[in-house]
Amino acid sequence: MVWMIAKREFLDNLLSFRFAVAFVLVLILSAFSAYVLNEDYKRQLDDYYTRVQMQDKLLTDFAHLNRLQMVNHPIKPPAKLGALFRGIPEDALVESFDNNPAQIFFPPMDFLFIVSVIMSLLAILFAYDAVCGEKERGTLRLAISTSVPRAKLLLGKWLGGLLSLLLPFTVSFILGLLITVAGLGPGWSGNDWAAIGLIFLGSLLYVACFFALGMLMSSRTERSSISLVAGLLVWAVLTLIVPNLAPYLAAWGSPLPPASVVENKLNKIAQEMGQAKSETARRLYRETGSQAKALEKLLPLIPEIEAKFNSRKNELFNSFLRKRIRQIKLSIVISMISPYSSYIYWGTELSGTGMYAYEVYFMGRKKQFQHIFGSYVLSKWNTLKKENPQMTFETLIDVSDRPRFNFVEERVSGRLRVSYIYLSALLIFNVIFFMGAFMSFLRYDVR
Repeated sequence: MVWMIAKREFLDNLLSFRFAVAFVLVLILSAFSAYVLNEDYKRQLDDYYTRVQMQDKLLTDFAHLNRLQMVNHPIKPPAKLGALFRGIPEDALVESFDNNPAQIFFPPMDFLFIVSVIMSLLAILFAYDAVCGEKERGTLRLAISTSVPRAKLLLGKWLGGLLSLLLPFTVSFILGLLITVAGLGPGWSGNDWAAIGLIFLGSLLYVACFFALGMLMSSRTERSSISLVAGLLVWAVLTLIVPNLAPYLAAWGSPLPPASVVENKLNKIAQEMGQAKSETARRLYRETGSQAKALEKLLPLIPEIEAKFNSRKNELFNSFLRKRIRQIKLSIVISMISPYSSYIYWGTELSGTGMYAYEVYFMGRKKQFQHIFGSYVLSKWNTLKKENPQMTFETLIDVSDRPRFNFVEERVSGRLRVSYIYLSALLIFNVIFFMGAFMSFLRYDVR
């Protein structure tokens, strides 16, 4: 009986005007979004290769000890799935070489935007009259009079309506994938396809969540117009207000010192370290009377001087970092009051375009590489110094054999370990909204 009700609901929606509008809308948006994001992704790749080439040229032409650590910064390539899921854009992390700043004001919509905003809104529009609309038409009382259990009736209407909504969504998603693959070529691995599949699963749960919310509004009102207004109001709160308000509430609950103040303190410590090195060099020169001998004695003392000041810098920076992480976590917790935030976190983290992918995973790989490169520079200097005692910190050296930063994205299993909570939140929202609709429908007056 449930499947019969679901089939009838599915066919009714399939022949409706809103289904045709929804199908055309998401199809056009998906195709347009895939094309625009493909072009934007190619631009990001060009920018990445340009930055790498410029860095290589600087290291080739101006490689001396005072410049190596400043010039050789690991550069993050665009995420492989960045052509589908924009997440945190690369332009927000590094300076772009693009000559058209207008794109900053009109960022391209991605798949997550289409699902989180467009599909959630369509879910409300498909479900707002599922119960109260049939009451207004008189068909709900007729269905109840035929001794159809209310639980089966509601489940059938939920299943049929959701399937009719997911049909255009699935077709448009496949179209977007085909356009992306055709534009960029076969470059995704099994790991990337697994991430895409999991994001699609989260998308289904997210759409189902708002469809259940629409049915809840329909089961709590007597007229479809009131249900529609209530549904749109709740949709606006969940998708627009809560996610944007969360960072401000987190900043109020866990305040941070201004970044400029912390930066000034770090610069002051760096200046003090430079002064300590200069004073030590002058003292050694007075004692030895020779610049070469003074330099020879200074080199073993530099690590000790740097360690003293670096400990202060690390303590100040780590304190700021801990407060920043605490504020970010609080913001995430507050924003997860909305299924919108849970879905965005789920999609961006699995696609490798989220906060964890940059703040934790990339920064961890960056620190590892900087340690390796620092060891290489020290070994290189000691070797060349033995060959040429007249070398100074300004002497150009050959670093063609230097280690290269090769960034490999995290496996999807690692991404799941930090993002499963977001999928769990979507499941909980589905249960809450559907059970709310179910309990309301059991007491609903069909007269």
